[in-house]
Amino acid sequence: MNKLFHRIVEDQNHQKNFLLFNKIPVDIHHDLEPVVDVKSILNKIENLIPRAIISDIDSIQVGDFSFLSTRNISALYDDEKNTLYVSSIEQDDTVDLLDDLVHEMAHAVENSFGDFIYKDGKVEREFLVKRLAMEKSLRAYDYNIEDYDFMNTNYDSNFDSLLYKEITYDALRPHTEGLFCSPYGATSLREYFANSFEEYYLGDYNYVAKVCPKIFDKINKLHFAGEEHEN
Repeated sequence: MNKLFHRIVEDQNHQKNFLLFNKIPVDIHHDLEPVVDVKSILNKIENLIPRAIISDIDSIQVGDFSFLSTRNISALYDDEKNTLYVSSIEQDDTVDLLDDLVHEMAHAVENSFGDFIYKDGKVEREFLVKRLAMEKSLRAYDYNIEDYDFMNTNYDSNFDSLLYKEITYDALRPHTEGLFCSPYGATSLREYFANSFEEYYLGDYNYVAKVCPKIFDKINKLHFAGEEHEN
């Protein structure tokens, strides 16, 4: 029985092609760690996220892509090709791959429903209030942040480096707790959305509602509109 079980697991680990929602091709170009269970990941996504809100994703590609490693990122959504790319070498386990996929799916949702999410300005205002509260907290602890624009909602590599490398997420956590779902959510407006989206589906749904009510309202409406579309 054990030999049969291990043979089944081994066969699954060597499978290279899957379908998400029986429609979206998921292609594995480079072997993942044996502990990564792709089928369970896709089943979980199908049970959590309505297909309708990620319908613009045409394919998911998992491999050792140089354009990811040169940018020091583990995944991205290409909105021109409607393709989600994930680095196979950055996935230590099933949770890692699931996190990356759902986070990048959030960016695909942004691409499809950007006007609904951002046009009324509510999410942006919520984000900026949090950014300013974080800035105030950092100043109180004498961090050298004079050269950084906390009102810039777009991604800025220097600001990202400030949070990630100079301050570090561990040190930043006390200054973002109760403001963002994680320190990474403070990086930019788009990452604020994606970070909250990931927490909504994979973390504490109620925490998103409490800490990020405006963005929770947008995700919640998209979710239930997507479910209604499928019924």
